[in-house]
Amino acid sequence: MQRLLEERVIDRFLKCGDPHYGFARIYCPECRHDYLLAFSCKARYFCPSCHQKRVLAYGDWVEENVLAPVPHRQYVFTVPRILRPIFSRQRRRGPQETRAVHAARAVFAGEDDLPP
Repeated sequence: MQRLLEERVIDRFLKCGDPHYGFARIYCPECRHDYLLAFSCKARYFCPSCHQKRVLAYGDWVEENVLAPVPHRQYVFTVPRILRPIFSRQRRRGPQETRAVHAARAVFAGEDDLPP
């Protein structure tokens, strides 16, 4: 069963984008221009062009339907290696450390609206 599936995916990949195996004629009534669009294999992970199309479509869907339309930014704070044992042993200081990281980021970014 697995071998048959693999052969089918490879066969579809080899025919991907080849107009000899099927195409659609796209016509624009405004400019009266038409062109042929070869069918794709739609195989994720195996065919690079079809996989990239799906990745881009999924990214667009996430942006439109999942993410809130607010400005956001991701910051990564890395604790220096020499300080990691201190941070791992004193976990109750977590909120204080978070506030200190936020203050350092705000100073670095030039923001003056820090809460006390």
